[in-house]
Amino acid sequence: MRSSRRLLAAVLALTSILSGGVSGADPGAIATSNLSGVDMRWIRETIEAIRGRAERVPPTGLEHNPRMDSARAQALAVIESVPTPFSDLDIEEHSGNEVYVFVSESLGDATLRDILARASGRDEVTIVLRGIRDGETIRRGLLWVRRLAEGLDPVPDVALDPMRYREYGVTAVPEMVLVSDGQLAARVRGLANPDWLIERVAQGQTGDLGAYGATLAIAEPDLLAVMQERIRRIDWAEKKRKAAERYWDHARFELLPAARQTRTRRVDPTLVVTRDIATPDGKVIARAGERIDPLGMKRFSLRLVIFDATNPAQVERVARLARQEGAWTRTVYMTTRLDRDDAWKRLGEIEDTLDAPLYLLTPDVRTRFELERVPSVVTADESAFVVRELPVTERPAREGQGKGNG
Repeated sequence: MRSSRRLLAAVLALTSILSGGVSGADPGAIATSNLSGVDMRWIRETIEAIRGRAERVPPTGLEHNPRMDSARAQALAVIESVPTPFSDLDIEEHSGNEVYVFVSESLGDATLRDILARASGRDEVTIVLRGIRDGETIRRGLLWVRRLAEGLDPVPDVALDPMRYREYGVTAVPEMVLVSDGQLAARVRGLANPDWLIERVAQGQTGDLGAYGATLAIAEPDLLAVMQERIRRIDWAEKKRKAAERYWDHARFELLPAARQTRTRRVDPTLVVTRDIATPDGKVIARAGERIDPLGMKRFSLRLVIFDATNPAQVERVARLARQEGAWTRTVYMTTRLDRDDAWKRLGEIEDTLDAPLYLLTPDVRTRFELERVPSVVTADESAFVVRELPVTERPAREGQGKGNG
């Protein structure tokens, strides 16, 4: 078998993306073979359309979210890494003669059964369908092919491949196309016996050989057009809204206890090189055991303010800090958590109060500055990071706030 069953697998996977899943797909019906570049082109174009549109329309309200960029990158990485029937294909063009027999359910069971029987055991022959009937799933839409092929051994090579219909301009069935070494050699309308076309080409007859029988309209719509229409109808605004709603359900919070007393700590930023670091040409730029002081190389001009946004007293204290001017280039505000039930609303309120974006505290920031309690203010002098813990007078939490980390 050549490429068509893997193409069918790819169509199943892609249609599943657009329709919410194809239930009961039979992995055993998908033979392992290589896809040609033509087979893959329309699949990739459709996937890129989905990916491109998703990248261009970020979910409303996520613009200031500190994890949005990394989350989007991770999502695209997942898309690339998830195994699919077409993710690990070795694409190759086949040499020799290939015969494509274009058919449709409109030809009737008897004619189709005869065509399938002629193709059984013929690796060079592929039966090509343009799509499935309106309203059908892939599985249900192809049951009639499986039923007609029952008892044939081996099962003929059948492809659900609208791209070939477009490539060869097939608008009625039956029609046959013979491709030799990747180039169109001959075609004929109204016939479906591969041997007839192969013999004519062997005799030197090439090109469009005309019509030798009646043709019928194609019953099935172009599957690629159907997919493109489904993409066009996707409600991206609704998808953005749902994505925003789900974000806080899975957000991980870096919880820290409240400061009980004023305390100032100095955090040594020095890094110790554990092994030699060299450039690609072999030049050693740092040797094992060497100590590197980042503050000696570049001034740290930020002021980091870390607090618990579910604690009204801490929010009030941080708001007072926000009004204080200092020598810092800018202040970055980070919270250990937000109430999951109204996180977006509360995020907006606090950002308005601070007149600045609010970010979630991340594990690396917590570790790098050795944060222990909140509120904490992180600055730096010439030799160390300076962490000041600021106690606040507790106030009753807003109703529904203070939920745990999840």
